[in-house]
Amino acid sequence: EDFDGPSGVGIILMGIGGVFGKVSEYLVFVCIFAFAYSTVICWYYYGSFGSEYLMRINSGRRFMAVFISFAAVGCFVKGDFLIGVTDFVLLFMSLISLSALMKNSDRIKLLSESSGLIGFRR
Repeated sequence: EDFDGPSGVGIILMGIGGVFGKVSEYLVFVCIFAFAYSTVICWYYYGSFGSEYLMRINSGRRFMAVFISFAAVGCFVKGDFLIGVTDFVLLFMSLISLSALMKNSDRIKLLSESSGLIGFRR
């Protein structure tokens, strides 16, 4: 069944605006904008250092060009497709991180024990 009413942020704005008044909708907008902006900065930082580590070269300008290109394309792509691509990329990054943790688990345990982070203290 299709729903023709507001969805996503529209529902949040209507709910908060109905309870706290119209001014609160602007506060919610500012909060959502700040969250989105900080997320973009965080993903750029994470991707920049990750690409530099994987390629073993300073790829700052190249990564910036690719990142800005994808951000610009993301403005014109349908939301459902963009969320699907984002989920796939996050899955891929998670699998890489998990495989690195599994590969280095003995070393991580040894370093954690030697620094007193885990284990029994006597």
